[in-house]
Amino acid sequence: MDAYANRLRSLAKRVDIDDATLLYAFVSSFRGKLASFVLGKNPANIESAINDARVAEMSLGEAAGSDTEFLLQQVTDM
Repeated sequence: MDAYANRLRSLAKRVDIDDATLLYAFVSSFRGKLASFVLGKNPANIESAINDARVAEMSLGEAAGSDTEFLLQQVTDM
C-alpha cells in the first residue's frame, strides 16, 4: 500500500493536482472489500485514506491467512 501511495503522490506532484483530486484518484482505484472499507470510512484527506487502506489491507490479509490455516488444518486432519 505504501509503495502505491508514494507512487501516486509522486505522479500528483508532476502534474500539480490538488488534494481533493489526489484523494479521489487514490480511493477510486480500489476494488472489492478494500474499496468498501476505505469508502465506508469516508476519509477527509489523502493521509486518512492511506491509513484506512493500510488497516483494510492488514485486516483482509489476516482474514485470508486465517482461512488458509483453517483449510490446511482440515486437510491435515483427513
